[in-house]
Amino acid sequence: NVLLGFLNQTHLLGGAFEIDAELARKAISDNVARPLEMTDVEAAYGVHTLVNSNMARALRAVSSERGRDPRRFDLITFGGSGPVHAVGLAAMLDISRVVVPPFPGVFSSFGLLVADVEHHFVQTYFKTFAELDITELAQLLNKLWEQGRSQLRAEGFDDSRQEIITQFDMKYEGQVSDLTVPFPGGEVNRQTVNAVIAAFDQEHERSFGYNSPDTGYQLVNVRVIARGLPEKPRMPERLVLPEPSKGSGGGSSGGSGPTQRDVYFGPNRGWASVPVIDRLSLPTDATEGPLIVEEYDSTTVVPPGWNAATDQWSNIILQKAE
Repeated sequence: NVLLGFLNQTHLLGGAFEIDAELARKAISDNVARPLEMTDVEAAYGVHTLVNSNMARALRAVSSERGRDPRRFDLITFGGSGPVHAVGLAAMLDISRVVVPPFPGVFSSFGLLVADVEHHFVQTYFKTFAELDITELAQLLNKLWEQGRSQLRAEGFDDSRQEIITQFDMKYEGQVSDLTVPFPGGEVNRQTVNAVIAAFDQEHERSFGYNSPDTGYQLVNVRVIARGLPEKPRMPERLVLPEPSKGSGGGSSGGSGPTQRDVYFGPNRGWASVPVIDRLSLPTDATEGPLIVEEYDSTTVVPPGWNAATDQWSNIILQKAE
């Protein structure tokens, strides 16, 4: 990413982390380009594309491979390097909108601090639905529900700050793999069990394109998720981002205005001289790419054919141009 011009050529983290662009070029040249008889830039772009492909494969595993069309979703990107690769990933998945939250480099840490507390209780219960004993199933669920509530109470969550979620792992008789479907809650009776069966048929058709209700149903596992709900901090509608210090590495360099940097956008587009701005300088109106947006903990790459703007919550919104 340094060799391609995506990242600052001298430093990151507001100047606290120095970058040696020549050493980056030499590492690519010695270890990739020369052995493969490629130019340094071709090798660097190949590495960048391969990394994107690996991440896109992981995204497909949780979207299209589960029956969810990624084109219907926005891509939220975070981490220090996430916004560098975000549009490349979006293009591979035909996603047209990317969201970069404030402070993307510490977004995961913030999430850890405010996330719900969860405990998962799983009990194997291998029964066909034809032989299912409703009373026995109710006893099993009541035991798991009480285990979950007791665990949360021991951690300081009273009943008003608890959420109990119940799920069944199911399959059609004779199948190898199973699907997880929600139990509607309330009393365990034939009506709620039938609701689970209907939910399984719908999920199976959504995931695989068909259902087979005449085959018979197999219950595999019963799952209970006991969720503790901590008090959430009240977030301001618009976060006030800190002003970059002079020489912090943002494109504005402490207010001196945008700079330019040569950036390589692949063999079809080649090199371009691209404006580099600080995140605080990005307006609410759409700004056409190519553009590099720098901040203390991350860099956002806006290639040609994409626009960038900020919304009322201080997110950067990257939108594919129509």
